[in-house]
Amino acid sequence: MAKLHVLRLTYLHGEEHCRYMIIFSNQVEAFPSVKTFFGSKYTLFKTTLAKEEALTQRMHKSEYTKQIAEADQRVDHCISSINEIIVASTRHPQETVRTAAYSLKVRLDEYGRIQRKSYEAETLAVDMLLSDLQSDAYSSKVTLLGLTVWVNELTAAETAFQQLFATRQDETEVKPKGSLTDIRREIDPQYHELVEMANAASIVGTVTDIDAFISKVNVDVDYFNEHYVHLTKKDLGAGDHTVVEPIETQSYTGEPITIIPRVHYREEGAPTEKLELGKDFTTTYKNNVNVGMAELTIHGKGAYKGQVVVTFNIAR
Repeated sequence: MAKLHVLRLTYLHGEEHCRYMIIFSNQVEAFPSVKTFFGSKYTLFKTTLAKEEALTQRMHKSEYTKQIAEADQRVDHCISSINEIIVASTRHPQETVRTAAYSLKVRLDEYGRIQRKSYEAETLAVDMLLSDLQSDAYSSKVTLLGLTVWVNELTAAETAFQQLFATRQDETEVKPKGSLTDIRREIDPQYHELVEMANAASIVGTVTDIDAFISKVNVDVDYFNEHYVHLTKKDLGAGDHTVVEPIETQSYTGEPITIIPRVHYREEGAPTEKLELGKDFTTTYKNNVNVGMAELTIHGKGAYKGQVVVTFNIAR
């Protein structure tokens, strides 16, 4: 009898989540008997997965969010540099330079903190600022302060930003409906239901190749848990999430008594996780030789932290 390992879907990022679901689906397709057993439940899962895959691919192709942020940083850097040169020039030894600097500073101050504006508002402000700096009223002052190179750089940076922003807007219009969050609310329970079906079938033993299927999937689950799960360690000692099954009375032997406790971790909205000794926790003992009450401390490991203490009896 095999059992599917727990994959912490909650802690997978969007693209990683979709990648695992595709791998799981491929494993189902590789075992026709398992696919037939899952029946309509798997059909529904495949339909939801198709939506997740389409949206993930669209978001993957459109990596403009990061590019836009980088382009915006370039624009902000230009504005900051221009402002720094103007402020420094107000202390220039030549009066003509100081006068030009003060004039430009007053004009620049009228725009406020351009870098803190929204993308749309910043674009409008930068366009107006560039128009001012290149106008007859200010162009000679720009030249005097040596700002021409920075004005040209700002023009190029703003042009690149606007092109990227326009492209993102175009892609947003054809973006599939819904969000990855909404899709995950659909597909995660569907996946858990298939896992429960597979585990139940393994116990009954009526589905051909079910144990082989589970073994294959477990390899993928363990890999994703190790390489892709991004999580904050769960605290075994916090709240009532940790459940340790009662330990039977142990017989006195004159030697230290050690056992493998059955430990479970549960959180609202997530399936109960059965923890493994050595992987999820370690143990230490106190008073575990002589007759009487022994103390067992369970220490979190890997994805778990904290500790929980339980006792068991030693009798002759």
